[in-house]
Amino acid sequence: TSRRHYTRMKPEEYLKNIRQSLVNQNYQNGSLKPLLEANHTSDTRTMLYGVPLVPKHDPGDYFHKFMETCIRTQPDLIFLQIDPMPYIVRQRYLAHKCALNEVEDYHVQGVKDLNHPHPLTWQEAVVNLVTLDMLRANQIHMKLDYTKGLSTYAYPDIQDKRSHDNLHPKFIEAVTNHIICDQWSPYYEMNQMLFMALMGKHKVLLGDMPELLLRQIVGNSLSLEDVKDIFKYVLEQISKAQVPLTMGAATQQYFSHIFQMPRDLYLTALLRNTMQASNTCATFVGNPHWIPIQNYWQAPPHGVNFTQATTIPQRIKNETNEMLIEKQAILDVLLDTRCWGEKYVTNPFPYIEPNITKIPEKDLKHFKQHFYVNLKKYQAFRDKICHPEAYKRLSEAAETHKRLGEQLKR
Repeated sequence: TSRRHYTRMKPEEYLKNIRQSLVNQNYQNGSLKPLLEANHTSDTRTMLYGVPLVPKHDPGDYFHKFMETCIRTQPDLIFLQIDPMPYIVRQRYLAHKCALNEVEDYHVQGVKDLNHPHPLTWQEAVVNLVTLDMLRANQIHMKLDYTKGLSTYAYPDIQDKRSHDNLHPKFIEAVTNHIICDQWSPYYEMNQMLFMALMGKHKVLLGDMPELLLRQIVGNSLSLEDVKDIFKYVLEQISKAQVPLTMGAATQQYFSHIFQMPRDLYLTALLRNTMQASNTCATFVGNPHWIPIQNYWQAPPHGVNFTQATTIPQRIKNETNEMLIEKQAILDVLLDTRCWGEKYVTNPFPYIEPNITKIPEKDLKHFKQHFYVNLKKYQAFRDKICHPEAYKRLSEAAETHKRLGEQLKR
């Protein structure tokens, strides 16, 4: 705490928190007091809800938590723990398109680097329906027909049925393709909230920590030997487990103080910045983050700020490029993610060189090959230990999330 000047939870506190939150099937409700020292006003209301992976409901008395919250509190902002980068990169691409067409009113900083690993301001992570229309048409906003855009979508009781039925599937498709982009939240009802909030014309902030940022912070904080030791330990624990466990679930369970803490600090700092402009905010995060955010919600200097939460440490001395790449390949297997291979990522090696055009073609080919070889090597180690049933369940859950869009279309 003395070195970083902000409060952090201890590893044993994280271990207790993750164990309790993973078995909790109920929503958790709380509120955060205004931080006057962080430029919040005394009437600021921040409701904080912990969302379980699969909520437990009484079939006879079910009312969606999101609907209940909106009716009761009428928030002016909805904060959802969803990765903003697939949407933000597309938004920056459109800003670049506006610049090329000499159209004013675009984000200058976003144009310089499409893959800057986090929102430059909290406003950049707020979903704009006009941006979705621009993406659908691949046009600047000056050339859109607003009378046929998503901004005109309304509920059937205040819009003619033909217009509503025409826009409804297009709205679902736009959110699925340009915001979610195959990265469904593991919290099932969080996905529902995204559609419900946007289609209900709420102001929605995509508040999760970008995976690109998390990976660079963790990658520059741990040595290659540290990551290898974590990998070995997780495999040992999976081999002893009584139930099928995925690598990602086991890593989060045993090392949440490493892989979850940066996310908790980011969520808290972004929410703290947001509440300088918002009056009433309904915040929905995964259950494991509910307690840490409340612990980190402190006034300066004990509370983390956005600059601290997004700072990527300098790379460890004497580590070669090949060592950095191997480290990231192991983290891919540990966390069950493929963040460097996502469609929106233009530079898969920002931890070596932020500008991919400065990497010689020969070196780039070598980096890609080295990453692929290490990825396959550690995947083979994983597959010897992990039960296939665990990943079968994971794919089934992913399919369930994908069907959500089809259900909404109907």
